[in-house]
Amino acid sequence: MENKTKQFYQQTNKKRVVITGLGVIAPNGIGKEAFWKSLLDGQSGIKKLTRFSYETENNQVAGEIQGFDALSYFKTKEIRHTDRSNRYAIAAALMALEDSRLDLEGENRQEIGSIIGNAVGGVEFANKELNVLRDFGPKRGSPFLSVAFFPCGTGGLLSIRLGLKGETLTVCNGNTSGTDAMGMAYRIIQEGKNEVMFAGGTEAPLISAFLCSFDKLGVLSKITDNPQKASRPFNQDTGGFVLSEGAGILVLEELEHALRRKANIYCEIAGYQNNNSAYDSFHTDTNGTEMKRAINDVFKEANIEPENVDYINTHGLCIKEYDIMEMNSIEYIFKERNDSFLISAISPITGNTLGAQGALQGITSAMAIKNKIVPPLINCELPYSKEFSKHLTKKSCKKDINFVLQTSCCFMGKNSCLLLNDYRG
Repeated sequence: MENKTKQFYQQTNKKRVVITGLGVIAPNGIGKEAFWKSLLDGQSGIKKLTRFSYETENNQVAGEIQGFDALSYFKTKEIRHTDRSNRYAIAAALMALEDSRLDLEGENRQEIGSIIGNAVGGVEFANKELNVLRDFGPKRGSPFLSVAFFPCGTGGLLSIRLGLKGETLTVCNGNTSGTDAMGMAYRIIQEGKNEVMFAGGTEAPLISAFLCSFDKLGVLSKITDNPQKASRPFNQDTGGFVLSEGAGILVLEELEHALRRKANIYCEIAGYQNNNSAYDSFHTDTNGTEMKRAINDVFKEANIEPENVDYINTHGLCIKEYDIMEMNSIEYIFKERNDSFLISAISPITGNTLGAQGALQGITSAMAIKNKIVPPLINCELPYSKEFSKHLTKKSCKKDINFVLQTSCCFMGKNSCLLLNDYRG
């Protein structure tokens, strides 16, 4: 299969793109090793909400980051002037940089850029400023709101922190943002525009306004007495998602550049596709017509067939119709397969980190390929279909993984998918 991939890139004259660094701050672990161990152990990071009190039945659990020492990465003044989502992303990017062993001092920084995804931007900082203005008037307002709140603020702050002078973009595309950021960075390197990209997503949406809004929509989990069981995608009694925060940043690199510096390569990106179902703001076409098209298109782009996929890293939104849509799409595309490809989702462990979720999935995909282990899907005791359940893994499982299909979906019809493969020369 690797020869087929080589031939494809030789025919198109496009650059090959690999992942060489991972940085993660998630409810279930800070740093790639803690995050990965939690996934393999099936240990959820979802707990009772502690940051503030919110007096409604369905908003008492969350995926909060605990144990993050911001002073290890920022000065006190920087902490005051930034949103939590900014700080998570920059800290995760510094982890990814260290993991990649990329020496920025020896690099042409005009060839290094970033694409950071999010859904809501610096809403915690904005919420705080609104309270200040209400209580004390405009004389007490902060001039840093325009940086901390804007969705593009994180990418700008990261570029300044690391001196990155290449392409800098922000993806604000809901739950698919992290996957889209990786996909767009892949495209930029593939076309020869930059040699290295920092890509991923960040989110800190734990404010009462969002909890209230999602509660009114009826999409939050109603399981409050056992937080570890609150997020249960693809389960017949799925009752909604758990709102979470976190960041995942990956270093994407042009293959020859990575080989020249003898970088550790986690995996290669073979394809990316994004489309829209144009169906409804909150509901989805459970048949999965456009998700099927996105998956088919990514296979065409990578010049492979469904039978080459060993692991499907699903989004698992924990909303019944979206889970059924994802399940129906996978069952249709892989209907001729009777072998042991595996399916799981990290959302029962991380919760729904909105724009960071696709990036956390991406880190999971890379670690799975590198370590040849598929993490489990927990909290799925009653799957929607017997056919789908054949491929669900309830415990971490060793497997020779060549290709991973990663799917993402969210409100307003967005569908995205990545195809990642084991780099074998």
